[in-house]
Amino acid sequence: MITVVVDASGLAWGRGGIERYTRAVCRELLDAPQLRLVLVTNSRRPVLDLPGAHEVARRVKGGALWRATVLAGEARRWHADVLWCPRPTVPLAPLPCPLVTTVHDVSPVLHRGTKPWRETLAMATAGRWAVRRADGVLAVSSQTADDLERTWSVPRDRVTVVPLAVDGSFVPADRAAAQQAVQRRWGLEPPFGLAVGTIEPRKGYDLLVDVAQQLPELPLVIAGRVGPRSKALADQLGPTCTLLGGVTDEELLALYRAAEVLLAPSLYEGFGLTPLEALACGTPAVVAAGAGALGQAHPGAAVVPRDAAAWIEAIRAAVRQRESGIAERSRAARARTWRDVADETAAVLLDVAR
Repeated sequence: MITVVVDASGLAWGRGGIERYTRAVCRELLDAPQLRLVLVTNSRRPVLDLPGAHEVARRVKGGALWRATVLAGEARRWHADVLWCPRPTVPLAPLPCPLVTTVHDVSPVLHRGTKPWRETLAMATAGRWAVRRADGVLAVSSQTADDLERTWSVPRDRVTVVPLAVDGSFVPADRAAAQQAVQRRWGLEPPFGLAVGTIEPRKGYDLLVDVAQQLPELPLVIAGRVGPRSKALADQLGPTCTLLGGVTDEELLALYRAAEVLLAPSLYEGFGLTPLEALACGTPAVVAAGAGALGQAHPGAAVVPRDAAAWIEAIRAAVRQRESGIAERSRAARARTWRDVADETAAVLLDVAR
């Protein structure tokens, strides 16, 4: 039996893609007979709902201090065989066991100015140090592995690519019921196009301002919180798009099913989970070309240069084809499961631990 201590602090407060990744992989790892999982959260009381997991909840203000004291301390107390950090923020203190970390992207370094300076500085310093210190590095795409080699000279043979997957709930279902649900919740009348993700410069939402103005027949909706320093962008989007703010998993599922098309105009993505989830629901997706892994990881998505005229043409084509090929889109997007991700992650954890 291998004991894996996990930095699960994000699950105590986050709803983003990394938190969804952490929860999904941990849920599957709990079924691995050779692993014992200890999930450590920076919270005053237990917050997780993962049966079979050992949760340790200890609140310390300041993430770096919490990792250096609580997380490293719990690794010692549980005699951990390996510590897994699902993002490249790791304890600065000495560790009693090997370390594995997951890198989703290095976008703050590659696209300076799209993130707050503190986040950029943290990735450029602590993130780089974490990757070089780790005994095992997981990357969510070949693009991220290439970026690590090009940006920080991390040899490819030190990196294991483990692409993401979608949850089993993302499947085609009663579209009329989904449209009724979003109409009751937000007053949204079909048809509409959908974009999902934090409102920040890296998401490329400035393109949607031009698209919305030239595509009056398809109102655009954005589900995502306003990111740091992005209020001006949100104000610019407000007159042309409907901004919903953050949504729950159930609301997101209804939005995917109700939408005509999913739009991902990002400047860069290390993977980009939302187009894959939409495709799994049978909804077409239009994604930006040259945006990291977006054009690689989404079978069936239309990959289009970030030009308003090209996007309008692609969106209209996707809407026309909305009801054809639903089963094929969904099947291709769901070919990979979280069980696959967990099995490949477990193989790295076991290899490093031994």
